[in-house]
Amino acid sequence: MFHPPRPSQQLPPSSRRCPRSATDACAVHFFCGAWGLVCAGIFATPGNYKAAYALGDGYGFTNMEVWCSGFFYEGHLHQLEANLALAVGTTAWAGATSLAVFCLLYFFGGLRVDDAADDADDRKP
Repeated sequence: MFHPPRPSQQLPPSSRRCPRSATDACAVHFFCGAWGLVCAGIFATPGNYKAAYALGDGYGFTNMEVWCSGFFYEGHLHQLEANLALAVGTTAWAGATSLAVFCLLYFFGGLRVDDAADDADDRKP
């Protein structure tokens, strides 16, 4: 079976300057996670929302399943707006903490291996 090369394997070893796993992880974890948040704001049904949060059990929340259901079911944008705000906030938090860690690693020289070790790793099957 043919598998296309990962984006990080398409460049020659001398022109790669970013960690290989970071480029592949963004496509899976960041974009798919953000899409999952957007889909929940669009496709959440009132019944599933009510079942997930146990609404109507005397906590004072009335009709929240209609207010917070997805755009395609009740036409409200409240859930989608909240999920987009969460995606932006999570991206800002993860970006800031990652930047701090990578700057510390870069400052202390722990971010990269030498080119000979990197090229030797590319020759492994």
